[in-house]
Formats: sequence, structure tokens, C-alpha cells
Amino acid sequence: MSGSNLRVGAKELEGQLIDTHTHCGGMDLSNFYKGRYPSSQDILDLDEKRRSANVGYQIVFPMPTSLYYDIPAYWKDRIFVPSGYSTHPFQLENQYLFSQVKHFRLDRMLPFAAISLQAQVAEQEGDILRLAEQYPLYGLKHHTKVDQKSADKLDSESAFVELAREMNIPILFHTEQKGCSGAMAVIDLAARHPDVRFCAAHMGGLSVEFCRVLDGYPYDNIYMDTCPLLPRCASVSKNRNPHLLDLDYENPQSVLGHFVERYPSRMLWGTDSPWTAYCLLEGPGHENVANFGYQQEVTVILASGYQQIMTENTIQY
Repeated sequence: MSGSNLRVGAKELEGQLIDTHTHCGGMDLSNFYKGRYPSSQDILDLDEKRRSANVGYQIVFPMPTSLYYDIPAYWKDRIFVPSGYSTHPFQLENQYLFSQVKHFRLDRMLPFAAISLQAQVAEQEGDILRLAEQYPLYGLKHHTKVDQKSADKLDSESAFVELAREMNIPILFHTEQKGCSGAMAVIDLAARHPDVRFCAAHMGGLSVEFCRVLDGYPYDNIYMDTCPLLPRCASVSKNRNPHLLDLDYENPQSVLGHFVERYPSRMLWGTDSPWTAYCLLEGPGHENVANFGYQQEVTVILASGYQQIMTENTIQY
């Protein structure tokens, strides 16, 4: 690559603390519609968090939902219908993010393009090729829960895996323990494409089954990120289930240590900013609230002694 789409290389990333999971630009209309926090994050505010915490680089995605879809219809009937605001999913969100990174010369931000399998897939694929010609593009992000499509459908319902292979970029998936976001789908997909790199975000949903299978997985193309460590530990310590790894969630640093020691070449550090704090209003008596700061997440990784190994993993990723 050359010119305006030249990507940051391994030499620049060496020795840097790299946040591999953040969101900014535009608005998460789904959270806004439901009265949930957060629903937005300004790109300059995110960069200021990085500067204040002495973080070297941030991988950044658009917010999870796209203006392409009609949000009330999604929440009422779980259907995906066009809103009329754009021609395909994440058309506006990706363009906004990539152009703002360039406009403000935020060369410490490494943007991924968001994708959806629900509509206009060919148009999205063409858009990604166009973005890659104009801007540095570092990867693809699929939010399986919002999109209601599992990771293992990506190669049968799109050419996104082929694009990632050709561009030599990774694909990150939102993962949970089960359902369309079940982390096992990432293993199924990755095993079919051992030459493409994938990330199961959020510690693979802390899934017992996922980690058991990953222990014997033969390829080095699956990574996990730790985000958001503090609010995730606070949440699951109160809501344990048989599918959840049996860890000391009241001690987030020990949880981090478990994953890095178990998967020393697979773990990436990330914050999920702005989801270090959230408020999910699910009705009277069912509020789910966490309030941690960006600096708190940084403090945990610096105190852990695992910064260097996770930086090396990120460079390989």
C-alpha cells in the first residue's frame, strides 16, 4: 500500500500499549431508542482518553447498529427492514469513521469496517474495497448479536472471509456463550479458513465449551480480547450459570491472568470503550448498571505485567 491508505506497520506498534476494541463515531440508535447508555462516543473524546491514559494505539469500530435498519421495527418484531437513510448497512457509519480518522489526522487510531449479513451484502463488499483504496483499513467487525447472524455463516452468505484473506486483515466477532453470538461458531469458521485471522471478542463469552475446544484447537488463527474486563467481571459475578467458566470474577486481575496463562499467544487487550460504563434499563428492579473508567481498565493491564505479551499478540493479529 502507498499514499493515503498506508497502514501502520509492526515497527511502529512494537512496545506500544494497544487497545484492540473501541467504538466511536455516529450513534448507537438501538441503545438511544431503548434509553440505554452508552449510545454514542465522539472520536476526539476517544482519542483524548487514549492520550490521557498513555495508550499507544486504538483499534476502533463504528457503533454496533446501523442507520440503514429501521430501529423501531427491529425492537418490535426483530425484523430487518430498510429505514431509507442509506443504500446498505454501515454505508454511513464506516464512511464517517474512516473519514474522521483521516480528517483529524488520528494516526493512532486503526479503524475496522463494520459488516452485516442481513441485507445488501454485495454492496457492502464493494464499499469495503472502496474504503481500502482511500484509507488505511485494518480489519472487519461483525456484531453477531445485533445482526442476529452467527459467525459460521460468514463464508456461506458473503465474501467477507475472502476479502479478509486478500487484504491480509483480521475479522472480529462479538461473542457470548450461546445463541447467534455463541463463540463456538468462531471455531467452526476459523477451522475452515486456517490462513485467515479471527478474534472472539469478550473472552469468547467466558464459555466453558469454547475454551475446552480451543485448548486443543490446532491452528494459530483464533484470538480473544479481554474487553470490557471490569464491567464484565462485575456482571457475571452476580449472574453465574453452568456454561460460564468458574473463575474468581471478584478479582478481575486473576481472570486476566487465567486467560493469558492459558492462551499466551492468543490474548489481546481491549477496553470496549465506551462500554466501560453502561446502563441497561430493563424495567423496574432490573437495572443493569456498571460505571468504570477508561483509566481503570488501563491500570489493570499495566499492573498485571502482561502488557508486552499482549502487544506482541496484537502485532501478529
